[in-house]
Amino acid sequence: MFGGKIPALNGWRAVCILLVLLHHSKWVPGGPDFFVTGFGGLGVRFFFVISGFLITVLMLREVAGLGHLEVLSFFKRRCLRILPVYYAFLLVVLLLQLWTPYELSTQEWIGNLTFTKNYFGSDWTTGHLWSLGVEQQFYLLWPFAFRALNPSVAPRRTLAWLALPMLLCPLLWAIGSVAGIQGPLGLGSFLINADSLATGCALAVLLWHWGDKVSGWLATKPALLLAAGALVVAAPLWLSPTLRGVLFALTFSFPTLQNLGLALLLALSIQAGRSRLLAWLDWSWITFIGTVSYSLYIWQQIFCTKPGTFGASTAWWNSFPTWVLAAFLAAIVSYYLVERPFLRMKRRHSTVPAEPVATSELPACPGEK
Repeated sequence: MFGGKIPALNGWRAVCILLVLLHHSKWVPGGPDFFVTGFGGLGVRFFFVISGFLITVLMLREVAGLGHLEVLSFFKRRCLRILPVYYAFLLVVLLLQLWTPYELSTQEWIGNLTFTKNYFGSDWTTGHLWSLGVEQQFYLLWPFAFRALNPSVAPRRTLAWLALPMLLCPLLWAIGSVAGIQGPLGLGSFLINADSLATGCALAVLLWHWGDKVSGWLATKPALLLAAGALVVAAPLWLSPTLRGVLFALTFSFPTLQNLGLALLLALSIQAGRSRLLAWLDWSWITFIGTVSYSLYIWQQIFCTKPGTFGASTAWWNSFPTWVLAAFLAAIVSYYLVERPFLRMKRRHSTVPAEPVATSELPACPGEK
């Protein structure tokens, strides 16, 4: 089922980053104020699901081709994928701190430089880097867990272990919220977001071993399943702000339920003979947005920062809706000048036999993701 390029991934990445941009638009001058919230969190969560899925597929391919997982090569590829744009952004942040009134504390810098922003600091301009912290922590843990669980030969055991984060993360989030525990149980913690990554990993294992059966089931009523997945994803956006009292406890399970809905949508979009309702995911302009989504996610935060933070006045590049255009321009420059050269370098360390995957191994996270 995964012999070459995986379809629709860049299309879904485009959806993810557009949700983030939509959410951040409310913070710029002239931006809309939405009754429904959570667009940005949903976009990042889907990035995580895609990341867990793609990374696991690539690992399964490598084991199928080589007989084992080259962990050191994996780390090299991840570094070449994530670090160049990430540290280029931090260099610009440093220049902004030196040349404008913008200030970033030592604690914030430590969190940014060590990919622990999800535990330290609350600065807006670099606040989005929390998701890169979650991703990097996933990269450090999953290769060793993958080798220990060996999903290539023990898929059921692997799925059982991957179900644990899906059950525990909502509980840990509820405990952290009720007890007021930040850091390890805060919204940006790896412990709170591991269920999204685990959902993607589980989907990869499921489709790798039982892809034909799953595709057959998905093909029975694709339109109905598509509507069901979309409903599971969208309903919490409307329900979360309205639930009160005892029913409020249900909201802690919403992210995990959304993950399952996102996994269903992802599975529907990559199966052979998928519904024509998802054909838009492969439109050229949609896939281009997905291609530059990592750079776009990294750089957009500067343009949705309040102008006064940098001692600037309101201008086209920091106002709604043209701030999005400014962010796109920065992302395109970043992609062609920084990302692509290192992507070529990264492919030299590729151990996956199937060459076509290179075009699909663009980051899933804010990126990868």
